[in-house]
Amino acid sequence: MEDKELHTHPTGAIRESKEGKGRPDLVLAGFPRALAALSRHVDCELGRERNWEKGLPETSLISSQFRHLLGYTSGVSDDTPLYNLTANLWNAIVLLETYMRVGDGEMDEGVLDIEKKYFSLEDE
Repeated sequence: MEDKELHTHPTGAIRESKEGKGRPDLVLAGFPRALAALSRHVDCELGRERNWEKGLPETSLISSQFRHLLGYTSGVSDDTPLYNLTANLWNAIVLLETYMRVGDGEMDEGVLDIEKKYFSLEDE
């Protein structure tokens, strides 16, 4: 086990340093209205709470993202602008979490169904 930097609090309690761990408190405190809007969109329609955790294919998430982004930017949509924005964000967050869970072995890699072709400008 590697040595980690420790921080001693005024009470005497000792914890690992916060360095490099991110600040979720800033996300939660910084976007209260956006997070409230997002929380109303979290796949709870029709009783599908946590449905995404079963594994939605990335093609489905990206398609939905683009559709809602186009609905927002074009103004041609049956949905409200707020709904289109929150749906776009929801799909992005689910895609990010899915990617991370697959990488950690917590979700089947088959949900990442787009063949990635990475290239370098140096290869040209």
